[in-house]
Amino acid sequence: MAGVALHKEAPLPPPCEHYCALGLGGYHPTAPRSLSDDAYDSISTKNKHYSELTGWYWIWKNISHVKLIGLNHYRRYFFLDPNHPPFFAQPKLYFTPEKHIFEYIASSERTAFVEETLSRVDVIVPRRQRLDLPLSLQYVRHHYREDWDLFIEGIKELFPQCSPQIGWFDKTFDLCPYNMMIASKEFFDVYMSSLFKLLSWMEDKRSFRMEDYQCRVPSFIAERYFTFYLNITQARFVEVPVLISERSAF
Repeated sequence: MAGVALHKEAPLPPPCEHYCALGLGGYHPTAPRSLSDDAYDSISTKNKHYSELTGWYWIWKNISHVKLIGLNHYRRYFFLDPNHPPFFAQPKLYFTPEKHIFEYIASSERTAFVEETLSRVDVIVPRRQRLDLPLSLQYVRHHYREDWDLFIEGIKELFPQCSPQIGWFDKTFDLCPYNMMIASKEFFDVYMSSLFKLLSWMEDKRSFRMEDYQCRVPSFIAERYFTFYLNITQARFVEVPVLISERSAF
């Protein structure tokens, strides 16, 4: 199953067995084969802070009996074609959201690539992007130091076995962005348990800030934590580019 997270109407892949629309923050898409994150076990009301993570939480808690799980965004999709030369050239590529492109994204050949790849590795991730500063310094420059410090405190308290590797954040410049992945259900469930344990701990310690943009602390932290998690667990992963449909998105 691959979801496409959205909070408003947007062009989407054609309805098919492997793709469905997933509304975030209680949004109910009009597209065929659509779901919303406000049903059953849900943190939909926290979407202001958690952003696409309310969709991840909903999938984690409510979707079972599947072998593979993935999530794209309404304007970001995995580029799953190693036979296409740009596949190896860039971490991200821009595209025009036209019907034939979405048909290409959702084609059986792309599904076959996913299934073959995940028979060998744990997870498919966005190609890492190199930042201008190490992850810790880059976060502090663009967000708030106290949120970063709380994140590091949480890792030390909840996962003490990881404490010796905390310095990794001060050395690496590479980030797996967007909170996107395609993974085995087993890998997905273990990671989500770890991520939401940490984010819940942070929220219990201090309410997330309310100002525009900076309110999305869980989403920003999760990108850094996912990159760290891949490293400390020595996860087997394959990196692929991301196709982006809006030039304003990065």
